Amino acid sequence: MPINPFPDSVAKQVIRIRDSFDIEDFRNREFNRAKLKYFGLPSSELLDVLTWKDHISGITAIERDSDVLKDITKSLFTHKLESICELIQGDINEILRNENIQEHQLFNLDLYGGFVHKKKDGSASTPEALKALIRRQAGFRQSFLFISTFHLRGSDKIEYSDYIETIRKSLSSYPVDNLDENIDFHVSKGRPTNVYRLKVCLPFFIYLSGLPDFKFRLKRVYHYKTFIHFVIEMIFASDRALGLVPDPDTMIEILNTQISEVEGRTVMTKEPQIPDIVLARKKLTF
Repeated sequence: MPINPFPDSVAKQVIRIRDSFDIEDFRNREFNRAKLKYFGLPSSELLDVLTWKDHISGITAIERDSDVLKDITKSLFTHKLESICELIQGDINEILRNENIQEHQLFNLDLYGGFVHKKKDGSASTPEALKALIRRQAGFRQSFLFISTFHLRGSDKIEYSDYIETIRKSLSSYPVDNLDENIDFHVSKGRPTNVYRLKVCLPFFIYLSGLPDFKFRLKRVYHYKTFIHFVIEMIFASDRALGLVPDPDTMIEILNTQISEVEGRTVMTKEPQIPDIVLARKKLTF
């Protein structure tokens, strides 16, 4: 069996179990307890699929390495999941952008190359692929739970700061308190370097890419070692009444969300905590 460059750990096991509770809550609320169709990169051990199997009705498994693909096939037969699985060989970003992928309700993407990691031609393939995923789901009018893990890359620092500055400008026209303190915290306090930057940039990108079709909710952000893990709900809004202008409450929700630090089996709010932004609302007078 090929060596997994990112082997399993206690922290990953803890997060998978906690994700399972969020998946169950999501399917119960949004799909009347119906099971969800999974799309992801399960690797040869199928650890996420096996942890979440009670919530899954079908599997689309992506893998570009032919040896790992063979091991996935063996694991599927071992666990008697071959009848509900479709295997696709190739690069995950290329598949999301170009393949005729059907609707799914549960995405689990381990994008260890980073968020704005650029290709040789200078383009960032991951944002393009994620936007294609979201717009395809909008075409299907299908809500989904997006789970993803990213490797924290110091080389993406400039691009992350650009995203955050866009949010600062968007919110600066609203009566908010502690905006500068919150933004400065995300830009300067993160350890590793980009944990707080990516915590803002990825959800904000997903939120914007979903407008005007999806209601956005950032459920969880976990940090362990050099990885950051997201759980995001995208609820299809059939009336398209959300508009294309970012909602200040949603931007503030993203900025105010605390990060959960995972060390072994312990999960705690990462310190120091992020300063809360407060949106000042005018009182109605009669």
